[in-house]
Order: sequence, then structure tokens, then C-alpha cells
Amino acid sequence: MIKITLISFLFCLTLERFFSGWRLPQVPTWFFRVIAVNIVQLIIVLVAGYSWERWLASAHLFNLSAIMNAWFAGFTAYFIATFVFYWWHRLRHESNFFWKYFHQIHHSPQRLEVITSFYKHPLEMIFNSIIGSLLIYTILGLSLEAGAIYTLFTALGEFFYHTNIKTPQWIGYIFQRPEMHRIHHQYDYHKNNYGDFVFWDMIFGTYENPKTWSDRCGFTTQRELRLKEMLLFRDVHKIAILVFLLIPTLKANPSFASIQYPLQLEEVCSTAKGILKEGDLIFIDIPNFLFREVASSTQSWTSHVGIVFKNKTNQWVVYESKIPLSKQTPLCEFLKRSAKYRFEIRRYLDGLDKDELLKMKSVGQSLMGRFYNLGFNLDSDKLFCSKFVYMVYQSIGISIGKVQTFKELLDENSNHSLTLWRLWFLGHIPWDRRTVTPASQLLDSNFHTVLEFNESLAIKSIL
Repeated sequence: MIKITLISFLFCLTLERFFSGWRLPQVPTWFFRVIAVNIVQLIIVLVAGYSWERWLASAHLFNLSAIMNAWFAGFTAYFIATFVFYWWHRLRHESNFFWKYFHQIHHSPQRLEVITSFYKHPLEMIFNSIIGSLLIYTILGLSLEAGAIYTLFTALGEFFYHTNIKTPQWIGYIFQRPEMHRIHHQYDYHKNNYGDFVFWDMIFGTYENPKTWSDRCGFTTQRELRLKEMLLFRDVHKIAILVFLLIPTLKANPSFASIQYPLQLEEVCSTAKGILKEGDLIFIDIPNFLFREVASSTQSWTSHVGIVFKNKTNQWVVYESKIPLSKQTPLCEFLKRSAKYRFEIRRYLDGLDKDELLKMKSVGQSLMGRFYNLGFNLDSDKLFCSKFVYMVYQSIGISIGKVQTFKELLDENSNHSLTLWRLWFLGHIPWDRRTVTPASQLLDSNFHTVLEFNESLAIKSIL
């Protein structure tokens, strides 16, 4: 297996030398750093093979190798592991603690190429190995031979999506491709596309498969070079950002404010908090496969909406329907999911009184914990984001958004391809099914925009 892994690595290395997908920046000490880190990782792999892998293989809950040959058992374990590691990977992004102590180093390089695959903190490599060993040996009961095949599959996956080559988009409907992983490593983004097999990202709302990619990866050069600090668990990505927001007084003219780039979530969130009122709608752009298709089908930038309220501790939260269950989401966490933190806040023109807000909050709370409806059926017991908003406002006699059938909706954008929707509904689009979209709620004339953070990194405030 070691020979196959080495040959695969050299093959990817050759591919990107002769068919380079993107021009990589010249970064000081890169080759010295990446070789040194990879040597450490190789030592960890060798130590693992002679220690905890053998110890953890001494007992097992199941015995997969008893009913499958080594190759099939290894691949089956790999597929199961992609689910486990999807969540472990996602945790390392969504938790500041796990980002700093485990994953920060891997995302620091500006050069994304095959040798970047195992440019990781030693602690991350050790934990990855232990988690994998617990799963495949202690739980699934793989033999050491099948375990080696599992390791081969994981290495091949890492090599492939880190390799600096361009690939056709269709690959990204099955397996993560280099363009997708470049989005994951993109400068000041670092999210989405957490799994090897893309099914998990599709199901859990983190899938993003661009036809092309033309941004940059990693941190700034100054931060990337602070390897010693990252090894000592220091967050080198914290930077001071000055935000200038001119919020006009009542009856003032619209004004614009600029935010220095790269953005910090805390500053964006603080800006939103400065203008929010309970009952406001907040629209965002979820940058993944299904939600982007929803936005494209409705000729809109937005693909998700929620309603803002304060919780018992006087903190801003967003009542929303999301995969898998409807919930109350802290405002900053909600904004974090939007592409480049883009959002728009809209408010009911006639205002909402105290009794109306209490009624809305009560109805919203009663809808918590309901499953998400991936069929976007307005008449189902399950929810989706715009239906959630529709039901909460309907409880006080306000109808928001345009209720229409799928036929009416898709006929409005007749140039849009129906291929994905046919696949989504297994060949039978429910033409007569009623639905309501975030796009129609964004354009509802009974509401007006009070704050818009747009793609040009400007804030438009309208009171």
C-alpha cells in the first residue's frame, strides 16, 4: 500500500507540474516548511502503525473483515468514515477552539497543491489517526490489511482535491474536486465542502461546486509565515478592523459606509445589531448547491430568510427553518453562513405593536424542532425557511411573499435549466405543488429595506 500511495502522490505531482490549473504565488520558506511538516507527519504515521493502531485493533465491536474481502471492507469503512470526518472537519471550522488547536495551520498556505495535503499541525494528525483507528478497528473490526486499504483511500482523496489541476464540474456531483476544495481554502472564507464524498455536504447544506474558480487561498503572507505561533496554538488570523458606519438619524437621507477588507464577523454582526428591531426579516446568501439553485430559479441573490427576535437573555437570535430542524440561531452564527457575509434587513412598513410581536414569537417558538421539507411544499407539515416566515407573519394577519405553484414559479424564469430539479424530484417535478420563496418575500411591497450589506462591501442604511 505504501508503494501505491507513493506512486499516486508522484502521479499527482507530475500532473500539476505539466497541467497546472492555477499559477501559485511564490511564498518565502514554503518548500522548507512543507517538507519539514510532512516529515513530521510521516513519523506520526509510522508511530501510529506500531502503536495505537495495533492496540485499537485488539478488540472490536463489529467484524467487517469477517464478511467482506479486504478491498471491499476498506472501501466500506472509508465511506462510513467520510460521514464521521465530515462532522469532525466541520467542527474544526465552526469552533474557535478546534480551529486554533487543530486546523489553522492546514488553512494557512497560499499554495494549494498536492504537497499541501498533509501540511497540518501534528496534534491534528494524531487526532485524525486516533479517530480513524477507533472507527475502523475498534468499532468496525477491520483487519490490518483492510485498514491499510482504508488509509490508501483517504490518502488518494486528500491528494486528488489538493492537486493543482482543473477538473470538469460533473466530478463534483460525486466527489470533492480541486475547485471545490479551493473554495474551502479560499482567503477570508474557509468554509463549506467538508466531506470527501459530496453527499454529506448536499444533505447538511454545505455543498458548493463552482464551474470555475479564480480567487486566492490561505492567509496573508505575514500570517502564513507565523508557523511557530500556530504550532503553539496562537490564532494568527485575528486582525484589527475599523468599521465606519454612518447610521442616519430619523428622516435623514440614505447614507453609505465602508468596511475595510478582509471582514471580521464580529464587526459585521455589530453593524446589524445597531439597526435591528424585533420582527425584522433578514435575508442571506447560502453558498451551496441546493440553495444556490433556489436563488437561481427565482432570479434572486438570496436563498434563505429568517425572522429576528431577542431571546430571554436579550440577545439577538434568528428564528429560522434550516436543515434538519427549525431552531433559534444566534445572529452572528446566522450571518456567518452567508457568502461574504452578505445580508439584507427588511421591516414591515406599518410597524409591529407589542401584542403582534408577542403573538409572532409564540407562533415561532411553537414551530421549533420541526423537520425541514426538502420538497418545498407549502401544504406539508414540515417547514422550509420562507414557509416558516410566511406562517409566523400569517398568524397576525399579514401575508408575506407570493404563493405560487412550481409551474408558475419556473415559468417566470423559463431560461433556467430544469435538469437539477428533475434530478432533485427523481424525474417528476411536482408542477401543481404550492410554494413560497425567499425571493418573493424580499420583494414584498409591504416591507422596506433598512440595512443592506452588498457584494461591493458597502452598507446601505435606509430609515
